[in-house]
Amino acid sequence: MSRFRCLAVLISVASALASAPARAEVILTPFAGKAFSGSLDTSRTTYGGAIGFLGGGVFGFEGEFAYVKDFYGPLEGSEAVSSNKVQSLSGNLMVAVPAGSVRLYGSGGLSLLRPALTSRTGFVVVDEDKIGFNVGGGLFIFFSDHVGLRGDIRYFRTFGDVQSGEVVTLGTLDYWRGTAGLTFKF
Repeated sequence: MSRFRCLAVLISVASALASAPARAEVILTPFAGKAFSGSLDTSRTTYGGAIGFLGGGVFGFEGEFAYVKDFYGPLEGSEAVSSNKVQSLSGNLMVAVPAGSVRLYGSGGLSLLRPALTSRTGFVVVDEDKIGFNVGGGLFIFFSDHVGLRGDIRYFRTFGDVQSGEVVTLGTLDYWRGTAGLTFKF
């Protein structure tokens, strides 16, 4: 009898999801927030943007770009380094559960992470592209058919160490990022 109930619940849920109107959505979100933990000694401001496509069901994909200034902060023993940053460019698969004006999602994919350090004389100490991954999730809350808010938290990590030469040792690049943004749906 309990198998029958379980099967009935599964069929009901599948029917509800399948009967939702099939329409594709393009999601555009400029965002800002904080990068924290991992390779960071303290949280740093981050900003960027994401554009995604969500089909009529639960699956979609997105691309995003983000920038973190002064990622490594003041580097000890390296007075020669005047600025540092990390940029990320990511391609992700999304699983987003539609529930009216609220949409919960999970996301993960590959990232191109670019740490860059510049010396006071303008010499580039590190400017290297590293392949990595990101995984996370969040929530869309729409106030109308086309405008809403997005909250997102993700973990980023390179697959290998960042090679920094003789000036500083950076190791594996990893961090968490929490962001919020205004979302436009088309």
